[in-house]
Amino acid sequence: SADWKLREEFASLEEGQSGALYSYLQELDPEAASKIMPADTRRIIRALEVCLKTQKGISEFQQKLTTPLPYEFIKIGLKRDRKELYRMLEERVDKMIDAGLVEEVKKLTSLVSNSKLQTPNFELSCMQAIGYKEIAMYLNGEIPFEEAIRLIKRNTKRYSKRQFTWFKKEEDIHWIDITGIQDVNEILKHIKQIFDGLIQNTG
Repeated sequence: SADWKLREEFASLEEGQSGALYSYLQELDPEAASKIMPADTRRIIRALEVCLKTQKGISEFQQKLTTPLPYEFIKIGLKRDRKELYRMLEERVDKMIDAGLVEEVKKLTSLVSNSKLQTPNFELSCMQAIGYKEIAMYLNGEIPFEEAIRLIKRNTKRYSKRQFTWFKKEEDIHWIDITGIQDVNEILKHIKQIFDGLIQNTG
Protein backbone atom coordinates (compact mmCIF):
# COMPACT_ATOMS: atom_id res chain seq x y z
CA SER A 1 0.00 0.00 0.00
CA ALA A 2 1.05 3.59 -0.57
CA ASP A 3 2.94 5.41 2.19
CA TRP A 4 1.42 8.90 1.99
CA LYS A 5 3.81 10.49 4.50
CA LEU A 6 6.79 9.18 2.56
CA ARG A 7 5.27 10.40 -0.68
CA GLU A 8 4.83 13.87 0.80
CA GLU A 9 8.54 13.89 1.63
CA PHE A 10 9.35 12.78 -1.91
CA ALA A 11 7.17 15.57 -3.30
CA SER A 12 8.97 18.17 -1.19
CA LEU A 13 12.34 16.82 -2.26
CA GLU A 14 11.45 16.95 -5.95
CA GLU A 15 9.93 20.41 -5.59
CA GLY A 16 13.12 21.69 -4.03
CA GLN A 17 15.37 20.17 -6.68
CA SER A 18 14.03 18.84 -9.97
CA GLY A 19 15.48 15.44 -10.78
CA ALA A 20 16.45 14.72 -7.17
CA LEU A 21 14.19 11.67 -6.90
CA TYR A 22 15.58 10.10 -10.05
CA SER A 23 19.14 10.65 -8.84
CA TYR A 24 18.20 9.06 -5.51
CA LEU A 25 16.76 6.02 -7.29
CA GLN A 26 19.92 5.72 -9.38
CA GLU A 27 21.86 5.34 -6.13
CA LEU A 28 19.47 2.85 -4.50
CA ASP A 29 18.43 0.76 -7.49
CA PRO A 30 20.36 1.67 -10.67
CA GLU A 31 18.80 -1.22 -12.59
CA ALA A 32 15.29 0.06 -11.94
CA ALA A 33 16.35 3.63 -12.74
CA SER A 34 17.68 2.52 -16.13
CA LYS A 35 14.20 1.27 -17.03
CA ILE A 36 12.26 4.33 -15.89
CA MET A 37 12.08 7.67 -17.67
CA PRO A 38 13.39 10.55 -15.52
CA ALA A 39 10.06 12.34 -15.98
CA ASP A 40 7.97 9.37 -14.82
CA THR A 41 7.59 10.59 -11.24
CA ARG A 42 4.95 8.03 -10.29
CA ARG A 43 7.09 5.01 -11.14
CA ILE A 44 10.17 6.59 -9.57
CA ILE A 45 8.32 7.14 -6.29
CA ARG A 46 6.93 3.61 -6.33
CA ALA A 47 10.42 2.18 -6.86
CA LEU A 48 11.81 4.31 -4.03
CA GLU A 49 9.01 3.18 -1.72
CA VAL A 50 9.89 -0.45 -2.35
CA CYS A 51 13.60 0.21 -1.76
CA LEU A 52 13.11 2.03 1.52
CA LYS A 53 10.40 -0.23 2.94
CA THR A 54 11.89 -3.61 1.97
CA GLN A 55 15.61 -2.82 1.74
CA LYS A 56 15.49 -4.47 -1.69
CA GLY A 57 15.33 -2.97 -5.16
CA ILE A 58 12.05 -3.21 -7.06
CA SER A 59 14.03 -4.75 -9.92
CA GLU A 60 14.75 -7.74 -7.67
CA PHE A 61 11.04 -8.35 -7.15
CA GLN A 62 10.32 -7.88 -10.84
CA GLN A 63 12.94 -10.47 -11.79
CA LYS A 64 11.21 -13.06 -9.61
CA LEU A 65 7.89 -12.34 -11.30
CA THR A 66 9.23 -12.25 -14.84
CA THR A 67 8.60 -15.28 -17.04
CA PRO A 68 9.61 -15.65 -20.70
CA LEU A 69 6.89 -14.63 -23.14
CA PRO A 70 5.41 -17.59 -25.03
CA TYR A 71 5.54 -15.69 -28.32
CA GLU A 72 7.83 -13.44 -30.32
CA PHE A 73 7.12 -9.75 -30.73
CA ILE A 74 8.59 -6.72 -32.46
CA LYS A 75 8.69 -3.07 -31.44
CA ILE A 76 7.46 -0.42 -33.86
CA GLY A 77 8.43 3.23 -33.39
CA LEU A 78 6.86 6.18 -35.22
CA LYS A 79 8.82 9.39 -35.73
CA ARG A 80 8.25 12.70 -37.50
CA ASP A 81 10.32 15.66 -38.54
CA ARG A 82 10.73 17.69 -35.37
CA LYS A 83 9.29 20.90 -36.83
CA GLU A 84 6.20 19.06 -38.02
CA LEU A 85 5.86 17.25 -34.70
CA TYR A 86 6.15 20.46 -32.68
CA ARG A 87 3.55 22.15 -34.89
CA MET A 88 1.16 19.24 -34.31
CA LEU A 89 1.80 19.36 -30.56
CA GLU A 90 0.99 23.08 -30.47
CA GLU A 91 -2.22 22.44 -32.41
CA ARG A 92 -3.13 19.70 -29.95
CA VAL A 93 -2.71 22.11 -27.03
CA ASP A 94 -4.95 24.66 -28.77
CA LYS A 95 -7.61 21.97 -29.26
CA MET A 96 -7.37 21.02 -25.57
CA ILE A 97 -8.02 24.64 -24.60
CA ASP A 98 -10.93 24.93 -27.05
CA ALA A 99 -12.36 21.68 -25.69
CA GLY A 100 -12.59 23.16 -22.19
CA LEU A 101 -9.35 22.36 -20.38
CA VAL A 102 -9.70 25.39 -18.10
CA GLU A 103 -13.17 24.34 -16.95
CA GLU A 104 -11.97 20.76 -16.50
CA VAL A 105 -9.17 21.87 -14.18
CA LYS A 106 -11.60 24.08 -12.25
CA LYS A 107 -14.00 21.18 -11.72
CA LEU A 108 -11.26 18.75 -10.81
CA THR A 109 -9.73 21.13 -8.28
CA SER A 110 -13.13 21.78 -6.72
CA LEU A 111 -14.02 18.08 -6.65
CA VAL A 112 -10.84 17.09 -4.88
CA SER A 113 -10.77 19.95 -2.38
CA ASN A 114 -14.35 19.20 -1.31
CA SER A 115 -14.32 15.43 -1.20
CA LYS A 116 -12.56 12.37 0.15
CA LEU A 117 -10.58 12.20 -3.07
CA GLN A 118 -8.10 14.64 -1.58
CA THR A 119 -4.92 12.71 -0.76
CA PRO A 120 -1.33 13.77 -0.08
CA ASN A 121 -0.18 12.53 -3.48
CA PHE A 122 -2.91 14.31 -5.47
CA GLU A 123 -0.72 17.24 -6.44
CA LEU A 124 2.03 14.81 -7.35
CA SER A 125 -0.22 12.92 -9.74
CA CYS A 126 -2.95 14.46 -11.89
CA MET A 127 -2.34 18.10 -10.99
CA GLN A 128 1.30 17.71 -11.98
CA ALA A 129 0.33 16.49 -15.44
CA ILE A 130 1.29 18.79 -18.29
CA GLY A 131 -1.63 21.08 -19.00
CA TYR A 132 -3.21 20.75 -15.57
CA LYS A 133 -0.42 22.28 -13.52
CA GLU A 134 -0.02 25.27 -15.86
CA ILE A 135 -3.76 25.99 -15.92
CA ALA A 136 -3.84 25.61 -12.13
CA MET A 137 -1.11 28.26 -11.90
CA TYR A 138 -3.25 30.55 -14.07
CA LEU A 139 -6.36 29.93 -11.97
CA ASN A 140 -4.37 30.68 -8.81
CA GLY A 141 -3.34 34.03 -10.27
CA GLU A 142 0.33 33.08 -10.51
CA ILE A 143 0.68 33.61 -14.28
CA PRO A 144 -1.37 35.17 -17.12
CA PHE A 145 -3.46 32.91 -19.35
CA GLU A 146 -1.17 33.46 -22.35
CA GLU A 147 1.84 32.39 -20.28
CA ALA A 148 0.02 29.23 -19.19
CA ILE A 149 -0.57 28.31 -22.83
CA ARG A 150 3.05 29.02 -23.70
CA LEU A 151 4.27 26.84 -20.84
CA ILE A 152 1.97 23.97 -21.79
CA LYS A 153 3.31 24.00 -25.33
CA ARG A 154 6.91 24.28 -24.17
CA ASN A 155 6.60 21.51 -21.60
CA THR A 156 4.78 19.25 -24.05
CA LYS A 157 7.63 19.62 -26.54
CA ARG A 158 10.22 18.95 -23.85
CA TYR A 159 8.39 15.82 -22.75
CA SER A 160 8.17 14.62 -26.34
CA LYS A 161 11.91 15.14 -26.76
CA ARG A 162 12.66 13.20 -23.56
CA GLN A 163 10.46 10.34 -24.73
CA PHE A 164 12.24 10.10 -28.06
CA THR A 165 15.65 10.24 -26.39
CA TRP A 166 14.56 7.44 -24.07
CA PHE A 167 13.27 5.18 -26.82
CA LYS A 168 16.36 5.73 -28.96
CA LYS A 169 18.22 3.61 -26.39
CA GLU A 170 16.10 0.63 -27.45
CA GLU A 171 18.17 -1.03 -30.16
CA ASP A 172 15.48 -3.43 -31.40
CA ILE A 173 12.86 -0.84 -32.35
CA HIS A 174 11.87 -0.71 -36.03
CA TRP A 175 11.48 3.01 -36.71
CA ILE A 176 9.10 4.35 -39.36
CA ASP A 177 9.35 7.96 -40.53
CA ILE A 178 5.77 9.20 -40.89
CA THR A 179 6.64 12.83 -41.68
CA GLY A 180 3.88 14.26 -43.84
CA ILE A 181 1.59 11.27 -43.28
CA GLN A 182 -1.73 11.89 -41.51
CA ASP A 183 -3.76 8.90 -42.71
CA VAL A 184 -3.71 6.08 -40.14
CA ASN A 185 -4.27 3.49 -42.86
CA GLU A 186 -1.15 4.69 -44.66
CA ILE A 187 0.86 4.27 -41.46
CA LEU A 188 -0.57 0.77 -41.01
CA LYS A 189 0.63 -0.11 -44.51
CA HIS A 190 4.20 0.77 -43.51
CA ILE A 191 3.89 -1.34 -40.37
CA LYS A 192 2.54 -4.27 -42.38
CA GLN A 193 5.53 -4.03 -44.73
CA ILE A 194 7.85 -4.49 -41.76
CA PHE A 195 5.88 -7.50 -40.55
CA ASP A 196 5.84 -9.06 -44.02
CA GLY A 197 9.59 -8.53 -44.39
CA LEU A 198 10.34 -10.15 -41.04
CA ILE A 199 8.08 -13.10 -41.79
CA GLN A 200 9.83 -13.69 -45.11
CA ASN A 201 13.25 -13.54 -43.47
CA THR A 202 12.28 -16.03 -40.78
CA GLY A 203 10.45 -18.29 -43.19
